[in-house]
Amino acid sequence: MAQRKALGRGLSALLGTPTPETVDSERLREIDIDRIVPNTQQPRKHFNEDALNELADSIRAHGLIQPVVVRALPENFYELIAGERRWRAAQRAGLMRLPALVREPDGDSSLEIEVAQVPQRLP
Repeated sequence: MAQRKALGRGLSALLGTPTPETVDSERLREIDIDRIVPNTQQPRKHFNEDALNELADSIRAHGLIQPVVVRALPENFYELIAGERRWRAAQRAGLMRLPALVREPDGDSSLEIEVAQVPQRLP
């Protein structure tokens, strides 16, 4: 039986979202949390408060395990591409800096990453 190359290995294999194996350390940075702004085109508009509080508790206990993905803006600010839940929970957890993967995606790949982060609802 032929082995699948990308299917079954998660969205990161299909979309190129960051994984520990693919993160370029030159683009991985610690960024002041107040220098990160939400993306106005974020597909997810509602965030479950209880889930955010649980994630904040986890971040307090274990730190932020996966970096957020951002794009550089003028004046040393960054816009979220992926990880708004983590960013919001990290604020609640009192973190001052976040690990962030800085990317310069085009409009289409940015939207693909954002949409991939929205949980799919089953009927």
